[in-house]
Amino acid sequence: MIGAYCCCASAFAQTSDSRTAEEPTKSWTATTDLKSDDLGPQHIPLRIIESHSQSGNRTLDKRSVEIRRNDGRFEPYQDIEKEILTVDAFTVRSTMRTFARDVNGSKALVQLTEEDKHILPGDDSNIVRMTYNEDVSGRLQPVQREMVETKKIGKNLEETNTTVMLPSVNGVLAPVSQTHELRKRAANDTIVIEKTTWLTDVNGKWQVSEVRQATTTEGQTDRTIEEHVSRIDSEG
Repeated sequence: MIGAYCCCASAFAQTSDSRTAEEPTKSWTATTDLKSDDLGPQHIPLRIIESHSQSGNRTLDKRSVEIRRNDGRFEPYQDIEKEILTVDAFTVRSTMRTFARDVNGSKALVQLTEEDKHILPGDDSNIVRMTYNEDVSGRLQPVQREMVETKKIGKNLEETNTTVMLPSVNGVLAPVSQTHELRKRAANDTIVIEKTTWLTDVNGKWQVSEVRQATTTEGQTDRTIEEHVSRIDSEG
């Protein structure tokens, strides 16, 4: 159902928005009813309530998803809160909390994602992102650590290296995938991206899993993307 909300913008049937021209970015709320027959296998109508507020160096975005019952009443299903704090000119800290409803209808935290972004000289950046999920005992446990390093290595060339760590059989976070991405801006508003992905095998050694090349060309009225993907077969 959440995926239907994210992907089916054309299914939005009714929206009431309290944003004003005087404060277009500081504070607003919006309610959207989804009434399309393609919302999900059960065709359950959804209501999305979103809000945005900003105070000083702190921004808070909230999104609540409600499900309509057979009697016409809406009941809460999921709440997501994202808080962004600008610590200084070089550090941005983000916290995203996902809440669900337990059997009693009470609001319970089921996932927490914390992100620290550090801006380096030359517009380079480092990002560390930690995700925690609720376990069977109701406690939050680390389930993923992601590290992203972005560097400008040329006038129109940018490099991004990403490492993803997941819990091992011992419960300790260990690297499971790495990606190396080169993004080049060419002439005529063309962007060329080359991305290589490595995965660990059963022995813990890194093996190339996929090579992806994409070329995006922007026109006056349209955009064209041409992509080539190569993956390792059974013979390596």
